[in-house]
Amino acid sequence: MALSIEGLTLKGNVGFTDTGYKEFITTDPRTGLPGDVADIARPTYKSDWTLRLVASYEFQKLNNGIYPFIRGDANWRSDYALTALPLYTSIGEPIAPINNEGLIRPDDGMFNIRLGVADIPVGSGLAALSLFGDNIFDEDYSFFGAPVAALQDSWERGATYGVELGFEF
Repeated sequence: MALSIEGLTLKGNVGFTDTGYKEFITTDPRTGLPGDVADIARPTYKSDWTLRLVASYEFQKLNNGIYPFIRGDANWRSDYALTALPLYTSIGEPIAPINNEGLIRPDDGMFNIRLGVADIPVGSGLAALSLFGDNIFDEDYSFFGAPVAALQDSWERGATYGVELGFEF
């Protein structure tokens, strides 16, 4: 049974990507010899799982057509590798803890919210005014990191708040 609430919209999606290799031919870091290393190779910057949930509510239109709204969205992705191959010493021993921690980015997520009014008559067009907050819980998350012993990284913005004014002609 589904309950219908006028003005309420719920959306969501889940994604799964099988990111394993069937074959990966290169120099095996464990032996130093050419060969198939698919058993330890991993695609870079690819999360196996992603999730997005969105809820929005548009309040009843006022007499002049203006309506207030609120929208929130949550995004999450599972962990992902920064390098295609784990790091090994020249004699084939795994380098730890970098091998297990520094070269795998942990899962991360963020939440955004927007409050506003839309369909404001302006001349022959319409305007919308909203207050927004992106990453409102100020989560640290990386969109890129170099595999140089995990010493270099690029981070997305922290919590960001603002006002947006848009016009439709």
